[in-house]
Amino acid sequence: SELDWSAKRQNAIDTLGAMDLVTATSIAHDDEPLEAQAVKRDDGARFRRGRGATALGRAVHAVLETIDLETLDGLDALANIEAGAEGIGHRASEVIKLAQTVRASAPVRAALTSNRYWREVPVGATFGDTTIEGVIDLLYEVDGILFVVDYKTDDVSRSKLDERMAAYRLQGGAYAYLVAEATKARVGAVEFIFARSGEVRRLDDVPALLDEVRTRLRDREDGPLVVEIAAGA
Repeated sequence: SELDWSAKRQNAIDTLGAMDLVTATSIAHDDEPLEAQAVKRDDGARFRRGRGATALGRAVHAVLETIDLETLDGLDALANIEAGAEGIGHRASEVIKLAQTVRASAPVRAALTSNRYWREVPVGATFGDTTIEGVIDLLYEVDGILFVVDYKTDDVSRSKLDERMAAYRLQGGAYAYLVAEATKARVGAVEFIFARSGEVRRLDDVPALLDEVRTRLRDREDGPLVVEIAAGA
């Protein structure tokens, strides 16, 4: 009945509203307990590219989300629009350069060659009273194997990349774990593209990576796992 449906709907709203939110990005900060990283859903600070994303990073991601990756047609105009929307119109040339660097990278070329790729893929799962979620920049498939790609616009030197990757390892693992659980497909690698240097770092040890994430989550709380995944073209 309509009353039953309304009651169920309200119960779902109340339950979800009481949940804590942990992002895949926050898992990278392994020195903090997950409880300290949790963000209440009712704090009003919902995010598109993560709570720590910079204006430049958001503009670059927005361009790469919508541009024709094959041709980059209209890149100058789109970069100016997105940079202006972020209040950094004077940095549109940087947005253009970073987008071009990402497009020229091996992971993006592989995605285009496969012709089976998805951008801005939201992934999420619940663990007890906590929800973990994130958005994968690029997900592509080759011969039934999935590859997770994350764009980074950090201003980090090549010499510091190893140090930075140590922090990003669990973030990439969280994405791989959520994709594997949702699709039941094999995840071949997690690839990080550093747009400023053009450097690509690849995590191939996916089984070990998934074990690390499972341990991290198990240490926090044992509970049922419900995974949702959606893909946008």
